[in-house]
Amino acid sequence: PGGGYKYGGGVAIDDRRVVALPYDAPSPLLIDVVDDRVRCLEDFADEAARRDCLEHSNKWQNGFKSRADGCVYAIPVSAPAVLKVDPRTLVVSTTARELCGPGRDKWEGGVVD
Repeated sequence: PGGGYKYGGGVAIDDRRVVALPYDAPSPLLIDVVDDRVRCLEDFADEAARRDCLEHSNKWQNGFKSRADGCVYAIPVSAPAVLKVDPRTLVVSTTARELCGPGRDKWEGGVVD
């Protein structure tokens, strides 16, 4: 909806899988580079994450894999929350909504050290 870029980056979660982060696409993708398969994670999204994926454009751009919990976190550009993908369960959720809030063009990247 409304934009020209489906995905705004990807994060390797292990030696064979990459999560593509939705910029204008309706859900994250799980890409298996060994089996050459792609899977939409829309069915694994909780209600808030599904709504954010469908109702917004220019949602998330770039992300990282946390050393603390192993989850993938996507940086919100115009999404109202941080996107979280758990690579063990493939559950897609959002977090930090109270910190991000509404509005456009918030952030476009981040660094993890």
